[in-house]
Amino acid sequence: MSPEEALNLFDYDRWATARQVEVSSKFKEEEYVKDLGSSHGGLRGTLVHIYAAQWIWYRRWQGESPSALITASDVPTLTTLQGSLDGAEQRNSPVRGRTDC
Repeated sequence: MSPEEALNLFDYDRWATARQVEVSSKFKEEEYVKDLGSSHGGLRGTLVHIYAAQWIWYRRWQGESPSALITASDVPTLTTLQGSLDGAEQRNSPVRGRTDC
């Protein structure tokens, strides 16, 4: 994979994460925590799973090897999760034009 292809994937991830935050902001807290019986329970479980996957790959990229994933108890509310996703995006996104990625 070329650096340009990798940066395109990060651009897509940045867009998709922003869209998830935007759409999820329309839900009430009760809807966020409701168990829908899906593979990750519901909206909270699915969004936490996405955030945890992003988080662990960014940590690995930085040379770390976390032994556990983030769980729903680490981001118990929708507001907390949205802030975590926004913060992770700002801290961990590569910048086009960098030569050290």
